[in-house]
Amino acid sequence: AEIDAADCPDDCRGDGSWLYRDGKVLPVPVDYQAKAETTRQKLLNDADNAIKDWRTELTLGIISDENKAALI
Repeated sequence: AEIDAADCPDDCRGDGSWLYRDGKVLPVPVDYQAKAETTRQKLLNDADNAIKDWRTELTLGIISDENKAALI
């Protein structure tokens, strides 16, 4: 649907975060639980990638004392 720019809120962007319903431009509801879970998974993956080599070194018994202390 075509709408006049004057009918849009000042912070309205064309990035998919707004929708047109019943003649009004409205923000799309945010699923904060899903957004938090996505952030949680990213942080867990980042942490896993950061310590992956250290876990291997620890298992093989070749980890440095400095890296071993960083794992605790």
